[in-house]
Amino acid sequence: MLIKKMFVNNIGKAIVLPLISVSFLLTGCGGDDTRPVVQDTGDIVADAGDAIKDTGQGAVDEASAEVAAEVEEAQEDAIDAVIPPVDEEAEAEAEEARLAEEAKVAEEAKVAEEARLAEEEAAAIEAAKPVFVVLTTNTDIKAVQSALKEAGYKVGRIDGDHGNKTIKAIKQYQEANDLQGDGKMTQQTLDALGVTVTE
Repeated sequence: MLIKKMFVNNIGKAIVLPLISVSFLLTGCGGDDTRPVVQDTGDIVADAGDAIKDTGQGAVDEASAEVAAEVEEAQEDAIDAVIPPVDEEAEAEAEEARLAEEAKVAEEAKVAEEARLAEEEAAAIEAAKPVFVVLTTNTDIKAVQSALKEAGYKVGRIDGDHGNKTIKAIKQYQEANDLQGDGKMTQQTLDALGVTVTE
């Protein structure tokens, strides 16, 4: 409203004041004969005022639109200053890097797990290998024969003789208990029988 008043007042002064001056001159010079001229001058001033109002309203509307556009732009600039614009390319690169890092970590974990399983398998194979033991004394042989007999295997007499019957019984025991040795005494067989031999 202030802009409108200022605009109308300025234009009004530029047009109306000279017209009023003319009317005064005519009034002072002609007496009663100048009344029609004064009347016409008043009509001109009124018309000029209406024209000024119309012109002023259009200018005010245009100025208001410009001010509104500037205010909106300033608001957008302020928002951009507080909330930086999203860099979609940078975000895509960051996401790609994150996925690559996750894949790298997963691959390293997979390799580590495979290595662990391989070590366990190697250890199991090594543990399954038969460790052959030579029974050097009659006492050791008798201990083995007694353990086999208690387990239900025929060894003949418990005489400390590592003969065919004892070898056959050892082989049967090993096969029944998933032990290697093929009839030869192993540490695994002694452990399964619960026999401790002399060093």
